Amino acid sequence: MREVSAVIARSAVRYWLMERDEPDVVVLLHGLGSDHSGLAELAERVTGRSVVVPDLPGFGASAPLPGLNSLLAYAGFIDELRRHLGVDRVAVAGHSLGASIALVHAGRYPETVDALALFNPVTGVSGFAGQLSRAYYDLGASLPTQLARAWLTSRPAVWIADQFVMRTRDPSRRRAILAQDYVAYRRADLRAVQESFRSYYDTDFAGYAGRVTAPTLLITGGRDGLAPPASVRRLSEAMRAGLMVVDSAGHLFPAEEPDAAGALLDDFLVDRRSPVDNVERAL
Repeated sequence: MREVSAVIARSAVRYWLMERDEPDVVVLLHGLGSDHSGLAELAERVTGRSVVVPDLPGFGASAPLPGLNSLLAYAGFIDELRRHLGVDRVAVAGHSLGASIALVHAGRYPETVDALALFNPVTGVSGFAGQLSRAYYDLGASLPTQLARAWLTSRPAVWIADQFVMRTRDPSRRRAILAQDYVAYRRADLRAVQESFRSYYDTDFAGYAGRVTAPTLLITGGRDGLAPPASVRRLSEAMRAGLMVVDSAGHLFPAEEPDAAGALLDDFLVDRRSPVDNVERAL
């Protein structure tokens, strides 16, 4: 993939571009604390479209947004990125925080989205894992900056957080995810981390979901505590969207099983069935 620097939404950002001859484009959005590298393997498995993978503002090599780094502000950034790319419509696929941003974007700018794929979408902070995450980030927000950075982005903090969400038993894959997250969290802007998580609290996910018009596929893991099947199933029913539950997978499905995740995404982007025709399937 080719690295590109640009100023988008008044932020100096980087994105990675895999160009193909076809005119269609898919934008891939990474999760909280990650950067484009977390979806690099997934991007390689997409065929038939050019692929754009940004470091979201405040993460990786991208500067934070000048204002609030909220889900809605990130949705606006994605629309500015689309304009920068010079295309009228894009497919949008996101993981975790990126899926939440993709959902808000597709509801806010429905005429610009031709397909929507949400991997492990987090649309609230309920359940044990969600409440634990909320307490963790709320405590971080109450600390002085130096202590907050240590609490949220230090190697011990990242190691503990990853133990809660990793499900793969492949030791090399676990080491690779940890190494990637150590670097990504160290580079992340603390304000962007805190603001993006806390914006979950006041985002009207149901309202945005009701305004999505693009064919949509939701994918989660049977062992995902942050985007549990019951929660994602309710979202899919509200959107009349397709739902795929991967029984053995957890919250890091695209990173732990990029071949399987890439095949699901690629098949969906090629097929793009009407949401009303999609049904739940389990793997």
